[in-house]
Amino acid sequence: MKQLVLASSSPRRKMLLQQLQIPFVVDPSNIDEENIRAKNPRSLVQKLSRAKAEEVAKRHTNAIILAADTVVVAENKIWSKPETKMVARRMLKTLSGTSHEVLTGFTLIDTDTNKTVTNVVASTVWMRKLTDSDIDAYVQTGEPLDKAGAYGLQDRGGALVQRVEGDYFNVVGLPLIHVIDALRTFGVSIYDYWKK
Repeated sequence: MKQLVLASSSPRRKMLLQQLQIPFVVDPSNIDEENIRAKNPRSLVQKLSRAKAEEVAKRHTNAIILAADTVVVAENKIWSKPETKMVARRMLKTLSGTSHEVLTGFTLIDTDTNKTVTNVVASTVWMRKLTDSDIDAYVQTGEPLDKAGAYGLQDRGGALVQRVEGDYFNVVGLPLIHVIDALRTFGVSIYDYWKK
């Protein structure tokens, strides 16, 4: 069976793949994401995931490369990781009591055949109505500074979220069901690993 290579240093993506209990190796891409432009967030995550996968694919044979990119979209713009606690507070105050979209683009490449599949998955997140003290307590944990949109659903930030419509794992950083389905088109079934 071909080696699955995760082209990401994201601890969340690594954790999600580990939950599936399938073997994989981590080889993060080295692309300069700032140089990649697109007309809209959906196109951007597609382009970024594909560029990451293509860069890592050059270093591997007999492998399937998996790359992904996740963005938070609110007020018709992409929200990246906040640089400061003040910016994190402002982001959370804006998201409070509203919904926003989380988009993950992922790409799979077979390094032998060059077969490529790129997909985008969208989820909608509704944030609870947060008080200033709720926001301050969360920001003081330092957690928002490492998260796009200033919160992590899988961590303490889950307490800020009212509900998720769509793929929960997509919001964490990797839409597992969609990835599993895409792997099948490469002749890879995660269930085969479980039989061993």
